[in-house]
Amino acid sequence: MKNRRNVLIACMAVAMGLCINMFVFASGAETKLRVRLTATEAEPLASGSAKFEMRPDRIRFSTEVEDVGSATEIHVFAAGNDMGTLPIVAGFADLNLDSRDGDTVPVLSVGDLVEVFDTNGNVLILSGNLQPD
Repeated sequence: MKNRRNVLIACMAVAMGLCINMFVFASGAETKLRVRLTATEAEPLASGSAKFEMRPDRIRFSTEVEDVGSATEIHVFAAGNDMGTLPIVAGFADLNLDSRDGDTVPVLSVGDLVEVFDTNGNVLILSGNLQPD
């Protein structure tokens, strides 16, 4: 009986969360998040940023990476979601996802972790947590 009650409470919490997200989305509210990514010891000169924007008509996510010295390809994750793999060209890479273009863009929140890995050895080179813009 106690397990049934806990399952019911968990389901209600999820449903309420979905209703709140749908209300915010339907009300025309806009969400803008940003982070300046911090370099790790693996690529101490690297820098970058990430942006997330959610509006009633679209969801966008972008990441810019620069001054990457040793990596030839990077892999970007946001809140554990695979956002894409990009080649590094002259130390730079730029990822742009937009739901209007048919891209799948997950809904992100304040505090979600953005990570950039060197695909060679899966080494973390940049990371940071999204904050209100």
